[in-house]
Amino acid sequence: MFEKKQTILFFLFFFIAFNISRAQFVEDAYRLASSGEGISARSLGMGNAFVGVANDFSASFWNPAGLGLLQHSEISFNFSNFIFSDKSTYLTSQEEFSNSSTNVNSVGFVFPLPTYQGSFVVGLGFSQTKNFTTGLKFSGFNTKSSIIQNWAKDGLTFPLKNDGYQSLAYQLYLANINTSIIGNDTTYFFDSPIKNNVQQSGSLFEDGGMSRWTLSVSVEAAPQLFLGGTLNIIRGDYKYIQNYSEYDAQNLYQASPFDFTHLNVEETISEDIGGFDAQIGLLYNFNNISTIGIKIQTPTILSIEEEFRILRESNFTAQTVERDSRVFFDEPERNEPPDKTSFDVTSPFQLSVGGSLYIENLLLSASSEFSDWTQMNFSDVPPQLEYLNTEIKERFRTTLSYRVGVDYEFQKFPISLRSGLMFFPSAYKNDPNSFAKKYITVGAGYVLQDAIAVDIAYANGFWDSFSNAPDKGFTIQEKITTHTIFATITYRY
Repeated sequence: MFEKKQTILFFLFFFIAFNISRAQFVEDAYRLASSGEGISARSLGMGNAFVGVANDFSASFWNPAGLGLLQHSEISFNFSNFIFSDKSTYLTSQEEFSNSSTNVNSVGFVFPLPTYQGSFVVGLGFSQTKNFTTGLKFSGFNTKSSIIQNWAKDGLTFPLKNDGYQSLAYQLYLANINTSIIGNDTTYFFDSPIKNNVQQSGSLFEDGGMSRWTLSVSVEAAPQLFLGGTLNIIRGDYKYIQNYSEYDAQNLYQASPFDFTHLNVEETISEDIGGFDAQIGLLYNFNNISTIGIKIQTPTILSIEEEFRILRESNFTAQTVERDSRVFFDEPERNEPPDKTSFDVTSPFQLSVGGSLYIENLLLSASSEFSDWTQMNFSDVPPQLEYLNTEIKERFRTTLSYRVGVDYEFQKFPISLRSGLMFFPSAYKNDPNSFAKKYITVGAGYVLQDAIAVDIAYANGFWDSFSNAPDKGFTIQEKITTHTIFATITYRY
């Protein structure tokens, strides 16, 4: 039983040079730049192989040229439910974690305008095109390392004592500063005996998404040749909560002044996202037998306003030393506003090509998307973060993703059955094939009185991944699965 416990709280903010905001990592540029799971049940049921089909409101996302195929006005609503599941392995321990979200995924209006010949179709709408819902949980007994050694490696020397004062471990009473005097030279070094044999655990929670307000136009430039474009105004939000702890599960560290029981690290981030991009599309219809489509996605330019707070806390068995004398930074109250920063992220150009083929009541479709992820770019960042753009080019590569789908419409019943596959190679160099994202989709549709269409779809995604543990001693191996349900109601008039 503890005789007396003392807790040391220490808040760190962005102006401390060695503690840069977590959101400005290359992984976050990829999170903001990567594609979502679409905006309609019909397209999702066909594996989102829709660049060459694109004949409903979702064409504003997949290929705006396809809107020109519509001959009637329509209004549509799409609802989504998303479940993210993560099975992690850290050291020899396994944990499971899940997170979910439910949203109105899109609301769209499409209306053809009168023309002397050809077609001129306009689409307006709102859609959530990215979902940031994820999570992770891990735990394990680490016999090799501790995060404390990242902050103040035992025996590490430095020329100025004040350098040691900036150490997190020193501020939290998890390390001392000793001296070595040789002649007229004084060298300072860390005394940090907490090196290993600690129980580690952590959790990560992410939430939010990105939505687009869209204006799309499609014209029939020549018989059966359609050209289209979409302008998107983007808004979004992102929330991140990470908790990490280490504690002396075997009571190994009882000697004063390192009578350590446990430490906690809590990091919270919230982002307000704004930006814009555009899409340009072409679609040619071969006498209603087959189609071919091309879409160019312009770079998305995003401005991020970020608020963040980091709290580190250490706990001890007893008040063995006066633990108020090492505070060299102002410590704000918990209710004070979080610190803020801002930066911009630009995504790469993307080129998509797709086609479809009608064989009686069967529709076959396929599409592919080319992305050069080395073209992602940070801008308006502090000088010490300019290296991130070099790191992007070193760590990322180009990818070619694939989607295929099928739709069968019954002759005697207004019912369609659908299925599809999606394959997205990892954007990181040297990742194994198991890190590629794979999806299997199924769906169905029903049309009532040739006016109301009800579509549902389900997608199961699965891939492997990994995360670095906060102490950087070991990695966390992850097996990820996702479950997505879309339901779309469309009224045509």
